[in-house]
This record gives sequence, structure tokens and C-alpha cells, in this order.
Amino acid sequence: KGVYMGWRGNLRTLNSTLNKMNRESKHKERELVKRHKEREKMQELEQAQYDVDVYENYIEQIQSLHKEGSEKIDWIVLKNEKAPVEPLLKYIKKEAAEFILNNFRPNFFHKIFNRVEKKKQFLLNNIEKAKIIDEQNYEQHKINYKKEYTEWKNQVELAINILNNDEKSFLNVIQEINPFDEINNLGTKLGFKLNNNCLCIDLNVYSQNIIPTKSKNLLKSGKLSLKDIPKNQYNEIYQDYVCSAILRVAREIFALLPIDKVIITAEDELLNKSTGHKELLPIVSVLIFKETFETLNLDLIDTSDSMLNFVHNMDFKKTTGFKAIDKILLNE
Repeated sequence: KGVYMGWRGNLRTLNSTLNKMNRESKHKERELVKRHKEREKMQELEQAQYDVDVYENYIEQIQSLHKEGSEKIDWIVLKNEKAPVEPLLKYIKKEAAEFILNNFRPNFFHKIFNRVEKKKQFLLNNIEKAKIIDEQNYEQHKINYKKEYTEWKNQVELAINILNNDEKSFLNVIQEINPFDEINNLGTKLGFKLNNNCLCIDLNVYSQNIIPTKSKNLLKSGKLSLKDIPKNQYNEIYQDYVCSAILRVAREIFALLPIDKVIITAEDELLNKSTGHKELLPIVSVLIFKETFETLNLDLIDTSDSMLNFVHNMDFKKTTGFKAIDKILLNE
């Protein structure tokens, strides 16, 4: 027998149901908010790790420019390369069409339907078409040959000039091949001058645009820490970068040109205490002989220490950084 609850009982039951639904909804909402916060935290952790990875990779990059370089160019091989062969007019397709005509043997259907002469005429027409195609191919081969011959001639002339230490050719090759993209992209600029088979290169390093002043690290909490790089550490990175860039330039030049020595002078903006203004001044100047350079294990050397292998001018201290020096000149 059912129990009569009345409207008040029904209302209490309804309210109880609604309250239960609201509690479940609120609980689910709190869970979703919690999950959202956890997701945001994970995204923050991932972003922080990414920022640190990018920073560390950049520091590694600017200190290891010397570890990569272009393939060597053998100008003697280029000078002695044989000229392309001039094409001859050959009627290959025409001869193939003539062979088909000469070996044509009418079959039963050709004879019964009186199609022998028609077939022969068709094959004759094919010979004329094949002849035209052979001549068109020949004309295209002549165009290609003229282009290849011009390229070959220019290559040989350039190789001869390079092997004769022609300064204009040297500079044209450097400009055209431009093996210094990676260094240029960091903001550096290079100037070149040839003197007595020695290439003198000015390397403007503009360290203030390249060396970061703040480090990025992960705290134990996973948050990103951004701090000023200590002066000693900054100067060490600065020195390694400059010396790495010098070695990279030497590596590219020795791969590109048949010269046995280079003088590379790195320049940067330093305070001139006599004027109170910053000026572009030499900070490292190195005379690098190819023979010595090629004995170095570029993957394992300390770039700053490697300068000891060469005649060089460098006044550097971890506490104060670089001081202006004199350029190395050819008569030294």
C-alpha cells in the first residue's frame, strides 16, 4: 500500500534531488577547474623548459661556429676540367623510321583491303616527322651546349685568375658563394683586402647584439629563472664567441681560396677613455697559417686557448673583458 507524501513531501524529495545534482555539478566543476590549473601549470613548465633549451642551444651555437664549414674547392681540378662536347646532328629517330619502312611486309589484311600503298605512305610520312624531331632535338642540344660551354669557359677563366691570386676574382668568389651566412645572421660584418697572397679580414662582431646579458634556468619548482649573467661568465662567453668566429672565417677562407695565410682582426665597440665615446676598435688580431690551422682538431679545441697556436694580439681578462689592441700587419 502506497504512502501519501503530500506536496510538502514531494517538494522535499525534489529539493533533495536538485541538491544532489547541484553537489555533483559543483564537484565536477571543481575537478575541471583543478584539471585546467594543472594543464596551465604543465604548459608553463613546458614553456619554461623550452625557453631554457633555446637559450642553452644559442650559447652553444655562438661558441661553436668553427665546428662547421664549407666543402673545399679544388681550383686546379676546375681549371683542368674538359670542355663540353659539341653535339652532332644525328638522325636517330629518322633511321629508326626508315628501318621500319624497309622491313615492312604486307600481311593478309593489307592485301585483301588494298591498304599496302596507304601503309607505305604512312611509314614514309613517319620518316619525315622523325627527321623533323631529330633536327629539333639537335637545335635544343646546341642551345644547351652553348650555355654549358659558356659556363665552362667562365669557370676555367675564374680558376686561372684564382690560381694567379687575382684580388678581384677572390672578392667576387667570396661575394658570390657567401660562405659566412651563419656569422652574418648573428649581426657581424666582414671586410676583405688581399695583400701579397695574404687575405686581411676585418670582422666586426657587435657583441652587444649577440651575447645575452641574462641567463635562463629552471628552478626546482619548474619555473623559469631569469638572472643577470655574472661579469666573469659573460666575458668568457664573449671571448669564446669572438675566437670561434675567427676560426670559422679562417676555415671558410682556406676551403674557398688557394691561399696559405690570413690575418683576421675582430673589432668591437669599446669605450675610448680619451674621448668618452664608444668606437669600433680591434680586440683580437691573428695571423693564421693554413698548414698550422689544418692540424687543429676543431671539434675538441678550446677556441680561446687555440689562439696560442698563432701569432696574435689579444688583451683579455675575465674580470674586465677585452681591451683595444694593435692590428697585426704584414711586416710583423
